[in-house]
Amino acid sequence: MNFPNAPVVVVGLGQLGSVLSEGFLRAGYPVVPVLRRTRPEALSQITPEPALVLVTVGEDDLAPAVSRLPSAWRSKLGLVQNELLPDQWLTLQVTDPTVAIVWFEKKAGRPIHDVLPTVVSGPRADLVGEALDALGVPKRIAPEEELLEELVAKNLYILVLNLAGLEAEGVAGDLLAAHRPLFDALTGEVLELQRALVTSAARGSAARGSAAAQLDDDRLRATLERAIASDPAHGLAGRSAPRRLERNVDLARRLGLTLPTFERLAQRFLPSAGAVPTAGAVPTAGAVPTAGAVPFETPASPKRPT
Repeated sequence: MNFPNAPVVVVGLGQLGSVLSEGFLRAGYPVVPVLRRTRPEALSQITPEPALVLVTVGEDDLAPAVSRLPSAWRSKLGLVQNELLPDQWLTLQVTDPTVAIVWFEKKAGRPIHDVLPTVVSGPRADLVGEALDALGVPKRIAPEEELLEELVAKNLYILVLNLAGLEAEGVAGDLLAAHRPLFDALTGEVLELQRALVTSAARGSAARGSAAAQLDDDRLRATLERAIASDPAHGLAGRSAPRRLERNVDLARRLGLTLPTFERLAQRFLPSAGAVPTAGAVPTAGAVPTAGAVPFETPASPKRPT
């Protein structure tokens, strides 16, 4: 089969990477997968000018995955991770990625389920939009100035549902009724942490003020409640919830924040909750990669919040 379009490289073929690969194929783009055994540098010799290099690995694997990519691909990078903030890609020396804030879920054997329209921003947003259109996924192309708040809105949803689900039984809709005190406490603390991460990463007082001004707490809370109302039967804590708690408690401690609900959950659900991180540089709002091979090929999770 002949394709008139340049190929799309997809790093990681878990559930999300597989779905998006299907979308690109339906839209007429050949897909070149990067799996665990793949040597990206060698692959770049036969695919020197991809239309997009979409990294779909999990949060903990983002840094090692990007570090393995050839420099020629860096200008074509696309990111889809949760808990993502701009300082993470800047730390990896990626200056202008295309970012997809995925608000749909795909489980094995089930059709795609949309919570909110997926938001795409960046130089290749239209290309990602073609794949989403081919899949029938609603989308919105967002200008650069809206990207930060859109990222924080998704981070808020992911963290509140996952962390609340460690302690509360039920589904997302129950948080607004049966577990409202827990919901309100976690929402406030996640927003405090997200704002601190954004402002600490900005260079200079003017930059910090500008970054903080892009975040509107009322809009963020409204987006969170709208997402829950759109899918009230959505599950709470997925299997990644303890790791999300561990990662964010560590970030909060490094920033000197006092987040009582985070700490209480850490004492209950993290064996090493009392460990105090070593003082050092301002933390990047991302994961510390686990030593070992880069798991480019991630297994699909049977139960994981979007």
